Amino acid sequence: MTVEFDIVDLFPTPVAGVVLDYDFSDLNQFKDSALSAYKQKITEIDKFRKIKKVDFYVLDRVPKIKKYLTSVTRDLLNRQYRYKDKFVINTSWLTKMPYESIGIRHKHAGHPFSAVLYFGKYDKESAPLCFHSPVSIVNNYDLKAPESNHRAWEFFNFSPKENLLLIFPSYLEHEIGMNLSKSDRYSLAFNIYPVSVHNLGDSEVDIQKLVKQIDEY
Repeated sequence: MTVEFDIVDLFPTPVAGVVLDYDFSDLNQFKDSALSAYKQKITEIDKFRKIKKVDFYVLDRVPKIKKYLTSVTRDLLNRQYRYKDKFVINTSWLTKMPYESIGIRHKHAGHPFSAVLYFGKYDKESAPLCFHSPVSIVNNYDLKAPESNHRAWEFFNFSPKENLLLIFPSYLEHEIGMNLSKSDRYSLAFNIYPVSVHNLGDSEVDIQKLVKQIDEY
């Protein structure tokens, strides 16, 4: 017996990507302050800071690029996703992946959205960015399914491409695969935060109100 169901993919996790027509070459001057990998894994931040200082606000040093990326980000979140909040870029930093290094699996706490920009040159051996399905946390069945069934995906890889920007929910765990390219793989990562009033009731957050209270108490 064959029955054709209508299937609704509820609560999807969107990852938005676009190749931008923009000159990001000014970011190259900050490569020395990149969060780097060594001994095949990205260092823990505390250990890394003992080696050299990481710049976690690198976009503040290139305001034109920050303004452009903010505009692109708002276009996605406000026009395409139809959020009514006003979004700004908070932390931003460069990542360096030398030959045969890999990144640890992680997520970005404290922000609704994060992004990565590939501003360098890459080849087919450059390390991919691997996203892991959040559903795997609650779905403990190792069911067999063909790769064409996207509903069963446990992970998905994005290959770096010059000027490719990816924007994704910050809760989405991800890691950088092994870089098999002989060339160092650089990227820019940044976190996105709403500065308008958000949440409701006893969970409301009004950033402007909180800032005014700094000098009042």
